[in-house]
Amino acid sequence: VFWFSALSSTPPARALGLLLHSAPRRVIAKMGTQGGGGEKRKTCYNNGVCDGGHSGRHSSPKRHMAFCGSAGEVQENTKKQQCDGGCDKREGATIKEGAAWDLSEAVRRSMGKGGAGSKLHLGEKLFAQAMECSERADIVFEFSDGQRPFRGHSCVLIAMCEEYEGLFRSGGVEKKEGVVQVPPGISVASFRAFLEFLYLGRCGEACSAADGRELVGLSQMYHVAGLREWLLTDGIGTENVCVAYEYGLQDKDNRSDDVISACLSHAKKGLGALSAERLRGATAGVVKGLLGSRLGASGGVSRARVTEGLEFVQRWVKANGGMSENLKKEVDGIVNMIDIGKMSRRYLAKVVQSSGLVSDRRFQQVMDHWIPRFDREFDLGRTYGTEGRGPEQFRRIWNVAVHGDGDNERIAGIDYDMGRVLMFNVDSGACLGSAGRKGQDPGQFDMPACAAFNSKGELFVTDFTLHRIQVFDQGGAFLRHFGTRGSEPGMLDGPHGLAFTADDQLVVVDNRNNRVQVFREDGTFVRAIGSQGDSDGMLERPVGVAVSPDGLLYVCDAGNQRVQVFDIEGKFIKGVGAGEGKGAGEFVRPVQVAVGAEGQVLVADAARDDVQVFRGDGSHVQTIGGTLLSHLGGMCVDREGRVFVVCRAKGMIVMLA
Repeated sequence: VFWFSALSSTPPARALGLLLHSAPRRVIAKMGTQGGGGEKRKTCYNNGVCDGGHSGRHSSPKRHMAFCGSAGEVQENTKKQQCDGGCDKREGATIKEGAAWDLSEAVRRSMGKGGAGSKLHLGEKLFAQAMECSERADIVFEFSDGQRPFRGHSCVLIAMCEEYEGLFRSGGVEKKEGVVQVPPGISVASFRAFLEFLYLGRCGEACSAADGRELVGLSQMYHVAGLREWLLTDGIGTENVCVAYEYGLQDKDNRSDDVISACLSHAKKGLGALSAERLRGATAGVVKGLLGSRLGASGGVSRARVTEGLEFVQRWVKANGGMSENLKKEVDGIVNMIDIGKMSRRYLAKVVQSSGLVSDRRFQQVMDHWIPRFDREFDLGRTYGTEGRGPEQFRRIWNVAVHGDGDNERIAGIDYDMGRVLMFNVDSGACLGSAGRKGQDPGQFDMPACAAFNSKGELFVTDFTLHRIQVFDQGGAFLRHFGTRGSEPGMLDGPHGLAFTADDQLVVVDNRNNRVQVFREDGTFVRAIGSQGDSDGMLERPVGVAVSPDGLLYVCDAGNQRVQVFDIEGKFIKGVGAGEGKGAGEFVRPVQVAVGAEGQVLVADAARDDVQVFRGDGSHVQTIGGTLLSHLGGMCVDREGRVFVVCRAKGMIVMLA
């Protein structure tokens, strides 16, 4: 009683009442009489009229139909199997050939989210008794080959599973002999994992050895919704999505549509982590399904996804023995899903032609119909936020920062009017929370200007008018601040742009002091770079800063209409830009700079309302503009090379890929 009370958060007295009286009330409700122990209880539904062939197994017409089918099928089963009223003959798991759905990584992923509370301590002890075949466990589980490797507690099974409750309440063979037949086709390891979930309310070590396909079948047979929910969330990952999707396709007739949907949702997040090893043995149907989910209806919303799709197919072909004659037809069909015409000429030659996936004829067709507007480095990916005063909106957005990768990647948008920083998940677009609010106390902002994340995920934010830098944890809680107004080394006057080096040195643009300063994470001053002037290595009202993959500092020298490059020691390296103007490669008011994964230098110009892209040698490649970037602000780039630009006019962050 107390175990049931703890699991269900029900007061002990109420729990006792439920255990003592729920079954008799159920029988009376269905029959209109409370039969004696020897009386046959006709509670199995058959289109609303019981045929007398079953005795209390199924609690609704839906469940009767799910297990027994039509009335004729029930009567036929009763004759052939010599049903004694307990309906102990059940169809086994319908698992076709294929690789096992491994759950070891899924269990580690799930347990990493936090273990169960102390209220499950008794459940763990009872589960141990069952696995040790303790005499205190009153039920024996028997497999089709005669094995009886462990036991169970009828009270636990009744409390946690309505199907088992029906078995024991019926007075059939399970009740009389204390033996429960495990459905055919279920392995010992998988049934052990199933019991673990019933006892503990979660998956643990036993699930690591189970086959997810069998657990899906068990969750369906016994209506254990919690187990199925776990399989569809934590149970599907990069390590098993191909196998799970293959199972869903094979088992589609047995209500596995939710497995297919879960696999496609996982694929939609990206295919880059699916290694050749994971793709070995995957069928063309699996590859088409996962690739189609990632690309979307248009064959890829950006060239980044087109490239990702081609590389995914390349790994699959390589993992399965290379381009054979049998595979070639399948590959042609898969590649036709990808809109390779969206790629630039350089990428067509670099990625498509060299991939070996496209025939010479198909490649020539693409080149003949190629559109010049696709000869660009970056395309629009998606947007984040809207203009307004709501808790997830920007009133006056100015700058942006990015941190993390995969499902945990997030961006932070600076709202200088509301005095706060809003954070969004890059993949889902969901708002994750905020940091700071309007004010002058610690943890508050008067005019936040720029932000950057260190390697630990802590958020550093400059306050232009309070001349300080404040630090927040990943949840947005205030940690500390440093900086005072002045012109001495380590002092700040209008701090603006921020960036971190690979070893977590903080680079700060000291706007009114016309210099860049380098600090340690705790605020300790390291060095100053630059001084006021217009010569090489001198600065005039600098604004933004970025650190390239090779450790160079790119500084937006707004007053001199240029970008200057320094090493971390402060030595001037080179300049970027062709001077003041509105032509290609020229600047009017460069406010932010970012360096892409392949060394592209992107410069946002607030006066021109565009982003210009340069190669590492300083040559101009592309200008990105239009109404979407009207009144643009800050910019940053993530590890995958995606660029995030602030569009102040629309109160949003735009992702370029």
